[in-house]
Amino acid sequence: MSKVALNMQSRILANYLAPQDFRVVAVHPGGMKTDMLPRCIRNPGEAAESIYALVDNPDIAAGELFVQFDGTALHF
Repeated sequence: MSKVALNMQSRILANYLAPQDFRVVAVHPGGMKTDMLPRCIRNPGEAAESIYALVDNPDIAAGELFVQFDGTALHF
């Protein structure tokens, strides 16, 4: 339920801010190695770097609302 609510909030916020030339992008950070998910390869720092790269280069995910950490579009 919480993921659905977050996705809907992202859509609402994107529609609300679009007239003011703001862009909203919901980024899936990918699986990260944590105490709860020790088998994953990426660490939280790598996830943060990839999200920063998306923010630093907005053309990577141009026009998309939902993207993966590498800028690949996610369609719901």
